[in-house]
Parts: sequence; C-alpha cells; structure tokens
Amino acid sequence: MAENLPRKDWQPSTAYGEYILILFNADKGSEVSSRSVLKHLGSQLAAARRIESMFSAQELRMYRDDGAFTVCNCYGVPKRTESLDKSLALFSEFAKVYTIKKYDVSISAPLKLLDCWDDDPIGSGGMEIFKGNENLTCKQLEELKAIFLRLTGLSTPIPFID
Repeated sequence: MAENLPRKDWQPSTAYGEYILILFNADKGSEVSSRSVLKHLGSQLAAARRIESMFSAQELRMYRDDGAFTVCNCYGVPKRTESLDKSLALFSEFAKVYTIKKYDVSISAPLKLLDCWDDDPIGSGGMEIFKGNENLTCKQLEELKAIFLRLTGLSTPIPFID
C-alpha cells in the first residue's frame, strides 16, 4: 500500500512555475505502469475505493440488521447469506493481488479540464472539457480535436486506441 501522506495533492517543486501532482492508482500486480495516461488516478482513498468497488461488482452484498450479508446475483436475486467475517476474508483474499501505487507527476503547463457531467469528463464532454485553456496553440487544439471532438453528449466508454 502507498505511504500515508497528508492531504496535499499539489506541492510546489524547486523549478519555477512547475508543480508536482501526487496521484495514486490501484491495479492488479505490483509493477508501476509507464502507460498510466487515462487510467484511474486520484487520491489514496479513491484508489482504495476502486479495489472495494471491483470486489463489490462481483456480487452484490446487502448488509442485514443481524450483522450478516445477503449475497445476490447481478439481478438482485438472493443467493446466500454470508457472515461479516466471511465477507472480510473474501475481500482480503481479493485485495491481495492489488497494489496502490504512488505517482509523482511533474506538471509545468497543466491542461485544465471542465467537468461537464459531474463525473468522468473524458467520455462525455467532447471539446467542451477544454474551455478555459486560452493558451493552447492551434496545433495543440487540432491534436485535441482529433481525439475529443467526436465525444459529445452522453456516451459509453470507448476503448483506448494507441
């Protein structure tokens, strides 16, 4: 797991006008990816919640008043009852293969993103997510348009294309 750091996502670096952004990613395995662009990067808490949500997505667990869980299939149909200890043991076993990695990203010219839908703007905002970036060159705008212009309105996730 990542080291416990105070809640400071932005830290000034020694270089003028440059910032270090501290990001975390939860992923299977322990190797740090060199291709973390457009991955699930965020705070330590967000990375931990990602592991929990991947576990929860396998089977729906509904907490009961007696301290146990009703485990349901993907349609919400109850399959079995599970004790808290059993659920914790299953989660612990699931989480063993995940690692929360820390990335220190040096940023000298950040690209501002406007969250158009109060969620992940990359898949739904199109070029609207770049409003407020007055310093982009024509070439930079054209590169962004080639990727993001088709992503307007509500959309479903698209596969990442190299």
